[in-house]
Amino acid sequence: MVRCSKVLAVLLVFSFISKIHFVLGDGEANMFCSPREKQALLTFKLGLMDPSHRLSSWVGDNCCTWEEEEENEAYMAQLGGEINPSLLELKHLKSLDLNSNDFNGTSIPEFLGSLKSLQYLNLSHAGFGGKLSHQLEHFDMSEVNLSYVSNWLQVINTLPSLLELHLLDCGLYQFLSLPYHNFTALEVLDLSVNHFNSPLPDWFSSLNNLLSLYLSHNSFQVSAAIDNLTSVTSLYLDANNLEGEIPRELCNLTFLQTLDVAHNNLSGAIPRCFSKLSAMASKNYTSFGQSYLPFGETILLGSNGLLLEYARSTLSILTSMDLSHNSLSGEIPQEITRLLILRYLLLSNNHFTGKIPEKIDDMVLLENLDLSGNQLTGVIPRSISRLTSLKRLNLSYNCWKIQYDLFFLYV
Repeated sequence: MVRCSKVLAVLLVFSFISKIHFVLGDGEANMFCSPREKQALLTFKLGLMDPSHRLSSWVGDNCCTWEEEEENEAYMAQLGGEINPSLLELKHLKSLDLNSNDFNGTSIPEFLGSLKSLQYLNLSHAGFGGKLSHQLEHFDMSEVNLSYVSNWLQVINTLPSLLELHLLDCGLYQFLSLPYHNFTALEVLDLSVNHFNSPLPDWFSSLNNLLSLYLSHNSFQVSAAIDNLTSVTSLYLDANNLEGEIPRELCNLTFLQTLDVAHNNLSGAIPRCFSKLSAMASKNYTSFGQSYLPFGETILLGSNGLLLEYARSTLSILTSMDLSHNSLSGEIPQEITRLLILRYLLLSNNHFTGKIPEKIDDMVLLENLDLSGNQLTGVIPRSISRLTSLKRLNLSYNCWKIQYDLFFLYV
């Protein structure tokens, strides 16, 4: 005997024309549900209004055999009533579809955000209204399919106390307009791995308290709406099909500590407008000649087509730098050896020429050094052998002169 809750548990479909059924794991026979699950479903049914008796088969001990009445289903009335939190007892609930019913303006159940195994949620055309708790501070529906929930943003807009919103990989693709913006307390917003293909909406400009913004793996276009996000310390725009130069709008983000714009189609030079950021209070800046980048911890610009026109660098408190797969040229700046706490320096697949800076051994914390795929010449300096923290070294695909007494590197 196999417990149906252990294999996939429940797919509840309450649409007007679809039947309610359970999704079982591998089609095994003799499946049964536990008394706890049975009671949870009966309690759930008790809260519903079912004028056409669509759930009349929900009797007996084995809830894995319960289905929605199919006869004359096109003429059956919609389900209504309330959604009972007894569903929380269904620990393996994967999919919940409430679309095309009539819940007569009742609030979207707050407990839905606590269904940890839920992967699909459809609340479209179900007559929900009202608001979630005004005190809700953390809302995470990541990896739940919300592609059919057209009013998701309107629901979020009813949460003035919301501090964190996580909607990673939810199948979202559009922002509907908002008459006002009510979630201005937001500090963390994660919309990564969705299908947005638009400029950042105007309401972004009202997120004055935002600290971390995750927009990876979409097709966002950076717009003027980002100008007011002056509190942001972490911004992830990697894999967004960004083209052209690094967006000038980033120049106003004076407290950035982490910027990831890797895996885009950026080209041109690192912009001079970053020079306006040199006066930031924390002094966490990066300079390329006369241009300053305020990245206190990490800068990820890899897999673009950037040009480094200003080859001077004093990134004093940077711990990671990834500039691989760009069009950087010239010699590696001697000033890069001032990055005394840098642990990762990735400059592979560029057009660097000349020699490795002789004082590279000043970077005593360096753990990963990748200079492969450039046009570096001369001999590999002995100073590399004094990088005692080094765990990974890649100097391949350059034009080295062999120095045979170098093979005592601590790697």
